[in-house]
Amino acid sequence: MSGSLRSCRVFRVYMSSFVSNFEIMKKTLLLFIILIPTFLFATEKNITGTVRGTVIDKFSQQSIPGANVIVPGSSPVIGTTTDINGKFRLEGLPVGRISIQITFIGYKEAFFGNLEVESGKETVVEVELEENVTKMNEVVVTGERRLDEPINELAAVSATQFSIEESKRFAGARNDVARMATNFAGVASNNDAVNDIVIRGNSPNGLLWRLEGVDIPNPNHFGQAGAAGGPVSILNNNVLSNSDFMTGAFPAEYGNALSGVFDLRMRNGNDENHEFMGQIGFNGFELGAEGPISKANGSSYLVNARYSTLAVFDAMGINFGTGTAVPEYQDVTFKFNFPTKKAGTFSLFGIAGNSSIDFIKSNLSEDEIEQDFYSNREEDLRARSRMGAAGLTHKYFWGKKTYTKFILSGSFIETKNDIDSIIPDIRETFDWYDGKQTNTTLTATAFVNHKLNSRHLFRAGFYFTQFGYDLDETIYESDEVGYRKFSDANGQTYFAQPFATWQYRITEKLTTNAGVHGSFLFENEQLAVEPRLSLSYQALPRHRFGIAYGLHTQAPPVSLMFAETYIGNGQTEQFNTNLGFTQSQHFVLSYNFQTTENAHFRAEAYYQLIDDAIVGYHPFYYSQLNSGSFFTEFPDTLVNGGTGYNYGLELTYSRFLKNGLYYMLTGSLFSSRYTGSDGVERSTAFDGRYIFNAVGGYELQLAKKSEGRFKQFMTFDGKFAWAGGNPYIPVDKERTIASGEVHYDFDNAFSERLDDYMRLDLRVGYKMMFKKWSQEFALDVQNVTNRQNPYALNFNPETGEEEYIYQLGLFPVFQYRVNF
Repeated sequence: MSGSLRSCRVFRVYMSSFVSNFEIMKKTLLLFIILIPTFLFATEKNITGTVRGTVIDKFSQQSIPGANVIVPGSSPVIGTTTDINGKFRLEGLPVGRISIQITFIGYKEAFFGNLEVESGKETVVEVELEENVTKMNEVVVTGERRLDEPINELAAVSATQFSIEESKRFAGARNDVARMATNFAGVASNNDAVNDIVIRGNSPNGLLWRLEGVDIPNPNHFGQAGAAGGPVSILNNNVLSNSDFMTGAFPAEYGNALSGVFDLRMRNGNDENHEFMGQIGFNGFELGAEGPISKANGSSYLVNARYSTLAVFDAMGINFGTGTAVPEYQDVTFKFNFPTKKAGTFSLFGIAGNSSIDFIKSNLSEDEIEQDFYSNREEDLRARSRMGAAGLTHKYFWGKKTYTKFILSGSFIETKNDIDSIIPDIRETFDWYDGKQTNTTLTATAFVNHKLNSRHLFRAGFYFTQFGYDLDETIYESDEVGYRKFSDANGQTYFAQPFATWQYRITEKLTTNAGVHGSFLFENEQLAVEPRLSLSYQALPRHRFGIAYGLHTQAPPVSLMFAETYIGNGQTEQFNTNLGFTQSQHFVLSYNFQTTENAHFRAEAYYQLIDDAIVGYHPFYYSQLNSGSFFTEFPDTLVNGGTGYNYGLELTYSRFLKNGLYYMLTGSLFSSRYTGSDGVERSTAFDGRYIFNAVGGYELQLAKKSEGRFKQFMTFDGKFAWAGGNPYIPVDKERTIASGEVHYDFDNAFSERLDDYMRLDLRVGYKMMFKKWSQEFALDVQNVTNRQNPYALNFNPETGEEEYIYQLGLFPVFQYRVNF
């Protein structure tokens, strides 16, 4: 078996300790009260804000001059028209919520409902208008801006646009877009420790993370190379824009993913005024700045930096009851945007994060060790991780119907884990295991987008990536053998992904998307051709049907493909370099019903067939389809011989924010099965069978007696999640008791289940808006009922009893934010 289990166990130990640190948050309550600024009641009048933006053609991305922009219901009418660059500006708007309506001859009307107007920060929007297929006068039914419709116009099914406001406001989201996504239908939400995105029973490692058109590695602190989640996200929602989340049959421009896509976009900095933000909360101390570099050409900057709250408090000498195990992490995010008059638009963007944690047991007493339930009592553990990604983008318009985009990008992710074994009697340590894995990428991306006319859209391009890897593991074998290299491999390989897609709007009601994605792995000359096809039909003004098919593949992880096996005499050998693509066929049926102008119902049925999954060469339960679960040990020799399938039904009913109220109800029934090299069909590690979520909230403006000094708003939000318990591998009790060491019953892998997961979260926010600045206080209480949700099940060989490790208990998260 591979040594990768050791690094994964280090990660799991951190997770377990992380979710157990409720005492930390209890002890920070007093500190937060001290840090919250005193209310300032100086006289302020005429508290207003600004909404501005750009109106563009949805398919050609060209600006639309002369479009009408009004605030419906305003008296006298508040409105304007876009200038020659498609820009508009509405000033002197009362802070709070407004809607804007955008119209232009020959285009469908757009309606943005319930935009938040703030003091101290301008609201900037980008409006995309869709050209009518026919030029004749016709009735067009319009409603609220529907967040269920994705930004990517080529995604017909299983795609949702999410707003950054939701990630800031949803109870239990912790300002994390990944945790916010667990509210959507088909996404599991039963792990408090990490923000893994488990879609329709698939491994979280089947997800593609994309930022600004660039594929990026695991964007989480304490994340592992090749994984997709972690306890704290490096992605900062204060710099992100509305983005797309896809759960199946995604368009041809996306590849190297089996389950879904998180296509994230960063917003540009304010190109007219300098703005600043300060925030303190669960994710750390945070400072942000944005503004114009040159007002003349519209260039701007956007920079945000965070430092972990717990690390700061530890540096101040505050004891949180976790001994030396205090997580430390820092991250930075930036984007610089440079539009030009003739050479197109250039932008430079990037994210980077660094994290570390130490579990030191050698200096603890026996009593203290007994009280530490979550980690190995005979080891000192030190874990380090680093991640970064950056890109340089050039976008150029070739006339009014065509534009190209070129991106040069690079990324890296590095994880390092050291384990010192403790000699029980004398409490001294010796170096037992040192492991380090570094993955790097250099990618060139290019595509051309051409709008032939109102019916036809073409997009084609490629991704060409150089993968670099450096795997280094050393382990202490025995007194006789001493230390030996478990793995020592480094090198590089190349990966090419061309794609082409065509959208044909047959009529105003009927649209088809057809495309193909190619994947070629140079290391072993593996080739995959992946057709994609979807059809969308607007049967009635409020009823839309969709059907889609997609073949999707994913290349083997570098850690598996180039893993080395010790064969004796100090020699290692690579057995897995011929691993090929795992492929997944997605079939999706969709029905959408706009029940009212601001409410929407969606139902989707899907079937997913998986072939060529990575499994053991010899008969064994293992499958890469279970990667990301606790049981991540893999055989030395692997082949593409496994299968799997997922099917299910998802229901969503959403009311978008109107008159202060919003809510979303989702339900999913599904099955997830796989077959390993032993030929036995089993549940996957993520076969929870059902997921139900209810999320909602209410916003109101408080009494206006203080209107002359400031305006104040209260928000109340809640979430209830209920998910079926995940399967796990039971312990072979007889063998474990006899040997004194834990042995698993792999013949009956995933035959037993944890108890169901249930959690209620509540959030209360209070916002004060002054003339030129605003501040917000929020308390997010997670797991209000203090329910004991199972995290894992351990077996104690000494007592012969199974013992639950429980997840997050009652967990208050405090936050303060100021904008100016």
